[in-house]
Amino acid sequence: MGCDAVLSEAEWKSVYQIVTKRQAPKRPTPLGEMIRLIAQLGGYTARKHDGLPGPKTLWVGMQRKRDFTEAWLMFHPAGIDAEDV
Repeated sequence: MGCDAVLSEAEWKSVYQIVTKRQAPKRPTPLGEMIRLIAQLGGYTARKHDGLPGPKTLWVGMQRKRDFTEAWLMFHPAGIDAEDV
């Protein structure tokens, strides 16, 4: 399932670009991959033998995601409408 099932375009694209430092793909990334990217915003290191991210890491990542999404909506040249959030 794509992450667009639970995240707006501005949310998933801003997280993808911040964490990977690459241009966001045109198609939404899988939801599992996006959860790991959000967890990395909260301090998850995503090493080979790390377990799944915990609730505190995800909570911090979600808070940072909100901030990045707001900045994306304000400053991104594509001008995605705030209603998309």
